[in-house]
Amino acid sequence: MPKRIFISHDFGGTPEAVRLMEILKTAGGSEFRFFLASDSNSLISGEVWLQRILEELWISDELIVLITSRETFARPWVNFQIGVFVGRKRHPKIFVFGAILPWKEIPRPIADFQLTDTGKTDRWINDLKDIGIVLDEQTQKELAALFRQEPGVFMADSPFSPGGP
Repeated sequence: MPKRIFISHDFGGTPEAVRLMEILKTAGGSEFRFFLASDSNSLISGEVWLQRILEELWISDELIVLITSRETFARPWVNFQIGVFVGRKRHPKIFVFGAILPWKEIPRPIADFQLTDTGKTDRWINDLKDIGIVLDEQTQKELAALFRQEPGVFMADSPFSPGGP
């Protein structure tokens, strides 16, 4: 049976979430099934979306959360989805993109979780490997571009970025 992965994001992070899913589908193959509410294939027309999202959160093996902007931290649905997953005694993978705010200003409750600064390649490679997705060199380059790994883009106070505390 394929491993189920739920990808959580806010509306503004839809392009990044769709692209992440495409990259991971290619890398993981048929061993994985992805759920992304903003993907046109995950929900069908007329489906009760809240019920389906709850069902997927309950049965998913993994939750990947994309924090692509400052606003994402305050989005109720992102926090709700993390809460449901944690309530199942599972550990979400929370990927924080680029220099969206100083690391010490990340609000609670998200600040209470071990976060992945996408500026630290080894960290997200290990997170994905932990899920069971092994990345070749080309896939790593695609993810680095998606994760906005340009020089100087990551917060100096991130504990995971070069130059962090």
